[in-house]
Amino acid sequence: MSALAGAPVPIILPPGWRCAERRIDGAKWIFGEGQGLRHVLSVITSLEAHDGETWLHVSLARPNRMPTYEDMALVKRLFIGSDKLAVQLFVAAKDHVNIHPYCLHLWHSPSLRLPDFTRGSGLL
Repeated sequence: MSALAGAPVPIILPPGWRCAERRIDGAKWIFGEGQGLRHVLSVITSLEAHDGETWLHVSLARPNRMPTYEDMALVKRLFIGSDKLAVQLFVAAKDHVNIHPYCLHLWHSPSLRLPDFTRGSGLL
């Protein structure tokens, strides 16, 4: 399913996930409850309009540590899709906002295009 075609959340998630909150623009999902604090992963999805584009914003957080690369890959696959492009941004220091010390963000828009980085620059 396309993340932007309809609801910005997946229809089916693997066992262990629960919807903690639904809003008109997205939802909050929790995984790992009952397995101890270090296993809890929360995901918030929302559709956002920026400069005439619609973006799916997916944030993921752990309560007491930074999410891992494996967490990012899982959340990207489940909430954006394996065949979709998503980006993580490192903004200028003046634009940095931190409301949770262990939260990372992914962004997806159907119009997002990147160059083919698989071929290298050819400079070496």
